[in-house]
Amino acid sequence: MIIIHSDLDQMSDDAKEPANPPSDPESDERRITLGELTSCTDGKLVVAECIDTGRPRHINDTANGLKCRCVCPGCRRRMVAHQGERRRHFQHAAEDVNCSSAGESALHRFAKDVLAKALKLKLPELKAYRGDDSLVVVTEQEFAFDSAVLEQRTGDVIPDVVCWRGGRSLHVEFMVTHACGPEKIDKLKAMDIGAIEIDLSGYRDIPLDDLDQAILTEAPRSWLHNPRQSQVEAKLQENERKRVTSEDRRAEALLKKLKPTEKRSVGEFEQLASDAGVASLLEHEGHDVGFLVDSREWRAFALMRFAVPGSVFRHQQVFEEMKARRWIAPGFNYVSKPDAAAIERVAGRKALPPWQALWAFLSRLGEAGFLNETSTGHVAAKRLREQTEPWRSELEKPQQRKDEIEGLFDSILASIRTGILKEGLTFAGWFAADIGQGLVPAGTIGDDDAFADLSARLEALRRGMSSYPARAEEPLGFPVLEELAIRAEARRKVEQEREVERKARALAEANTREEKLALRATRLLASHHGAAWMDGPLASLSGKTPRETARLSDSGFASASDALDRFKAETDRQIAATELAARLVEKLRREARSAFRDVARSDLWVSSSTHRLGGKRPKDYCIDEATYKECLVLLAVATRRRC
Repeated sequence: MIIIHSDLDQMSDDAKEPANPPSDPESDERRITLGELTSCTDGKLVVAECIDTGRPRHINDTANGLKCRCVCPGCRRRMVAHQGERRRHFQHAAEDVNCSSAGESALHRFAKDVLAKALKLKLPELKAYRGDDSLVVVTEQEFAFDSAVLEQRTGDVIPDVVCWRGGRSLHVEFMVTHACGPEKIDKLKAMDIGAIEIDLSGYRDIPLDDLDQAILTEAPRSWLHNPRQSQVEAKLQENERKRVTSEDRRAEALLKKLKPTEKRSVGEFEQLASDAGVASLLEHEGHDVGFLVDSREWRAFALMRFAVPGSVFRHQQVFEEMKARRWIAPGFNYVSKPDAAAIERVAGRKALPPWQALWAFLSRLGEAGFLNETSTGHVAAKRLREQTEPWRSELEKPQQRKDEIEGLFDSILASIRTGILKEGLTFAGWFAADIGQGLVPAGTIGDDDAFADLSARLEALRRGMSSYPARAEEPLGFPVLEELAIRAEARRKVEQEREVERKARALAEANTREEKLALRATRLLASHHGAAWMDGPLASLSGKTPRETARLSDSGFASASDALDRFKAETDRQIAATELAARLVEKLRREARSAFRDVARSDLWVSSSTHRLGGKRPKDYCIDEATYKECLVLLAVATRRRC
């Protein structure tokens, strides 16, 4: 920070030339941004201060060389303008000038002008904190002042701008690239001077003409120090002292009401933890206060009742069940963090109330890898599950066996279709009853051999009732024998009905076959011959009549039909043979009459038997062409003798 001297007293001799302002009108000048104003690299500036107007001038808005008539805003020495094609900047005219505050000084001068013109400034709110308590030091407000001065040294501190109201001052610091350092802040606190810092880092590309409201009200701002802050902090400290005193009194009252817990024999849940092999997890270095049960018992309760079963649980669930069991002393159902701290102070050691003690215990289990934290609560980790698996398996065995038997019970009961037989039969009643020969299912749960035997017998009954036809070797307390009797009676009735239907169907089919065969016999034979044939026993039909055979079955009908075909063929053959024999006999008779030329003698010969024909008469022997020819030979012999 550089102290700015009045007017041009510190300007070099070269700066005291006759005024020769640039010919360009002010309205045509470039709008300089905050970033350009504060730009300063190795003493080279983009913006310098005009000697004639005291206003900042951009390198592009001035004449070249010393004709620019500009000075450095920081050291007030003469500047020369370089406006070549490659270099465009202001540089100190004198050599070996070490000036690095030109940009900051330009900003401070610009800000002072803005504040001096407005004579008001928005102050941010300031709060002092101590623990969870807070008090307002300064409310957000508009601060009106009498004047604004530039960089006046106050002790070891050179502020950017100082605003005065009466005899009170407010230092105003501006941040563009770097915030106010801790060393300067410590000096302000040591001097007990009010100071704020306005953050203009977000306004580097904003033209200076548009920065007024940013400086006065809009830009972020914060307190570096306020003289009232120490008073407010002292008030907070006093408030804390009173609060601690009050909390300690409450803690003393709570602790006085507590009765020491008596060490008793191993509790229910502690014993479970021991059986499960996790008793070592109940050890805890800290102390708890406010429980009405032994520490190992409530820890075992949380572990065995919630963690070991494997379901997700919340800290509050465990605590609520502890309250329901009346394990929490009066006044300790809810202990705030401040009261918990007071209990530790009064007790003189780390003593956690129930809520905090439970949380610490669960957290320790988590840190040791026995619990996992989820979005909905705690759950047993793999390490805890593996360590308690043998115990859980043994513990769950009775229920698993009961569930297995209940499953068989349900299957067997479902196989009993008669609803009235199942009325009043429940698993609970059956499980506790004598199901035969003194066997009670509930009594087999703890006996491996008895349970295996009952399971096998129930499974055999289940399979028997599921098979067809159903069967049951022993009822085992189920109304299966009655069910089987009902099913047998139902099957008998069904079979009886089916037999009646079968007989009626068989009779109808027999009648149909008989009618078909009779119709066919009538068609092939004369009606009276057909009827006679239908009722005549046939050797080919095993002595049965065609009517009887056709009625027996489809194959019998086929056999009778074949017999009818054979009979028809034989009848046709016999008729043909008879007709042939009659024709041949008539022909023979004519031949005999021709040969004997005597009708009576020829008729006698045809009708007389002869040993040559086996004792038969020619008219009987002549039945086909062969026998006809034999008779002709015999006729020729008979006629030669006559001659």
